[in-house]
Amino acid sequence: MTAGDVRTCRAKLHISQAELAQLLGVHSLTVSKWERGKLRPTAYQAALIAAFDVAVEHKPGIGPAIERSLAANGPIQTLYGVLKAAFG
Repeated sequence: MTAGDVRTCRAKLHISQAELAQLLGVHSLTVSKWERGKLRPTAYQAALIAAFDVAVEHKPGIGPAIERSLAANGPIQTLYGVLKAAFG
């Protein structure tokens, strides 16, 4: 997974680096480093980011729902919702 892949996925979701970091259980600076090509996501993190891309394909307007869910429910329930959107 390239820096551009991470940046593009986050942009499609319309979420901040901090929100993506919260979903993946990393620090927002880690996401920043991924997007600048200084670090790379682990295989597990890359698989989740790829699943987020699938979720956007199935539900193009999912970004605002992710933001609301993170604020109301936290990352675990939000992650479940995104993966459910991706894979039914």
